[in-house]
Amino acid sequence: MLMNRKILFYIVILVLIALLSGCGNNYTSDIKEVNDTAEIIENDFSLLENNINKIAASYSEIMETKLSEKDMNDIKKKYKYSENGILYNPIYTDCSSGLLSGYKEIDELLEERLYKSEIIDKEFIDSYNKFAIIDQVYLNSSDGLLRVYPGVELISGVSPKEAFSEFHFYYLADEEHNKEKKGVWLLRPYRDPVTQKWAVSLIAPSYSNELLCVIGFDFLIENLKKQYLEDDMFLVSSDGNIIISDDSYNEIFGLPNIESIYFYETFMGEMYSGDSYNLKKNKDIRVRELFDEIIKNDVEQFTYKLDRKYTVIVEKIDVIDSYLIKMISMD
Repeated sequence: MLMNRKILFYIVILVLIALLSGCGNNYTSDIKEVNDTAEIIENDFSLLENNINKIAASYSEIMETKLSEKDMNDIKKKYKYSENGILYNPIYTDCSSGLLSGYKEIDELLEERLYKSEIIDKEFIDSYNKFAIIDQVYLNSSDGLLRVYPGVELISGVSPKEAFSEFHFYYLADEEHNKEKKGVWLLRPYRDPVTQKWAVSLIAPSYSNELLCVIGFDFLIENLKKQYLEDDMFLVSSDGNIIISDDSYNEIFGLPNIESIYFYETFMGEMYSGDSYNLKKNKDIRVRELFDEIIKNDVEQFTYKLDRKYTVIVEKIDVIDSYLIKMISMD
């Protein structure tokens, strides 16, 4: 009988330990999930940076080469002038589409640059095929040169004498804004002018003695979300812009549906997500203070009260100076 009581006592103790352990959830599996995802993004985006910088260097070398007369004539046959003076290739199956907008007067030298730029196609295609998350590869220059892969119908979307250097995807890579002359991430989501879907970009300048062009990779938000994030995670930049999020956070942070709003930037008509998608500028002080906790916290997790109490798991992604976050309700 005494032995049975001892056994029963130990069973009760073990049950209590198990129950107490369950109550003190340390979220080990959730932390690992966030850390693993952040590491994948860090590695993939670092590879993208290396890749775009190599393309930028290659383009500089291409512009220094001399095409043979035969090669020049073979490429020249693919292009024609539109009625409004844009020089473009009307057939772009399995290749990029390219044009000169006429922003600068099109002379023989500028034509040669357009034809030479076609040589970069191989690297455009290789990058597009290597990285599934790339939606579009392109280059644009201050003299009105534009090249896009996969090839699309550009002529209807480009105005005669269009100045590509006045768009954010060009000037943010120039020497004034990018003194290191390397890849730069544009992490404030914007409406892609072709697909009308939300996107972010990675851009890199190509230099010779001067800025030749800007190379760009575009990424649709919906594809990044499918590739990397679980439904209960979100990605926010260090300046507060939500890059990728699940709809469940709209209610938590008081956000509108991103498909129904945009911030219209009057300069060149660029469309961005507005301050309503910036945690640092959120109208709710509790959300602003949460963001402050995210960027200053040195621990992997902390608790925070919004509409309810949450465990907040955070991991920094250095390559894009952003934070991957998962919030778990404790109620």
